[in-house]
Amino acid sequence: MADVTKGIMKFYREVKAEMKKVTWPTREQVTQYTTLILVLIASMTLIFWLADSLFVFLLRKILGV
Repeated sequence: MADVTKGIMKFYREVKAEMKKVTWPTREQVTQYTTLILVLIASMTLIFWLADSLFVFLLRKILGV
């Protein structure tokens, strides 16, 4: 049981050491990336909506519905 406890403690020490090595993004970078992602999502949503509307329109014209 002591080996398991030592192993777990070693694991968490190593995790802590690795987390200190991480280069975290600045608040400004996070804001910029988040804004970019939201703009891309909105753009893609609009593109898919327009394409879907066009296909529905064309199918209705072709099928005479």
